Amino acid sequence: MATDFDAAARTWDSPEKVDRSTRIAEAIADAVPLDPAWSALDYGCGTGQLTWHLGDRIHHPVDLAYSAMALHHIPDTAAVLGNLTASLHPGGWVALADLDADPANTFHADDFDGHRGIDRHALAASLRELGYLDVAERTALRATKAKHGTDHTHDIFLVTGRRPG
Repeated sequence: MATDFDAAARTWDSPEKVDRSTRIAEAIADAVPLDPAWSALDYGCGTGQLTWHLGDRIHHPVDLAYSAMALHHIPDTAAVLGNLTASLHPGGWVALADLDADPANTFHADDFDGHRGIDRHALAASLRELGYLDVAERTALRATKAKHGTDHTHDIFLVTGRRPG
């Protein structure tokens, strides 16, 4: 398993992905009033297994939780939103960037078993239902990816919100 993970990870920092993450970071910086004193959580780095085992044993002092291109890989996104909310200080922000809905699955391999993108409007509505304030959604960037010899353009959205308090 580790060998497969390491092999796949070697391709993650391609120039296209570095550009994508740079553009998502700029979109977050434009949408959230960042403060150098904040602590932050980058949700979606690796598989998160240590957090599963340690999360209920430690305090979570987080002012900003952000994620890029991870939610569409996670089966239970509602649970993730609940955990992120519980991890945020009152007044803390969440910034979630992901692939817009892709019902034709033109972004991933044909055997991809995750979500075919995320409905940004439904995600924003979920944040509102959790009590978030200042919920906003926007297109952070457009990415082109080839599949079966054809280029497909995909929107990568950013949804932000502030936990009350």
